[in-house]
Amino acid sequence: MLDVDTTFLIQFTDTTLHKCTVCSATLRGNVDGLLTAELWDKDDDIEPGQKFLAYYDIDGKYVKHSARIEMILPSDARSMIAFRLIDQPMSAENREDERITIKDMGLIANFDNEIDYPLIDISSYGFAIESTKKYTIAKVVTVTIRFQGTKYIGKASVESITELSSGCYRYGFRSVDNSRTSVSLKAALQNIKSAFDNKPDVTAMGSN
Repeated sequence: MLDVDTTFLIQFTDTTLHKCTVCSATLRGNVDGLLTAELWDKDDDIEPGQKFLAYYDIDGKYVKHSARIEMILPSDARSMIAFRLIDQPMSAENREDERITIKDMGLIANFDNEIDYPLIDISSYGFAIESTKKYTIAKVVTVTIRFQGTKYIGKASVESITELSSGCYRYGFRSVDNSRTSVSLKAALQNIKSAFDNKPDVTAMGSN
């Protein structure tokens, strides 16, 4: 269950426009199952009755939980909502089935134009890195990856954290990039995975 002051991820999906919007939020209250949350951004398009998926951590496991907005609360800066969770949470950790190790490829993920991390593994939807820096579940970063001469940019969110004996942390990130362009983060992950699947000598490609 979500605890007060927990940061989590919200995904709104518009099936009519075939568009999804992802934002971070902080839980501010819980009264008899009616939860209140502060979105990190102002969103004037949300409305009562709207459903969304909440992504958060339970005992080290990343889950997704259906939810419904009951009311929009008054707020000058960020959007505030009251909502209820629906049914039971489900595992959101589905990268394991298709994860491939690429730590020998020399590919780098740059975070927020500040820090470079070697990519440890990837799937079509996410990737893993190791770092001494502490990130929190649902933390969103801007990721830049260069592959075969192309620069890809998008956003990713922390979905799992494993503390290693070396004092580092292994982070699993999921792409929350809404862009469908050829240079989005999702495009990078899919292109790298495809190259790995189709070319045994992919380790020689590097990041160019």
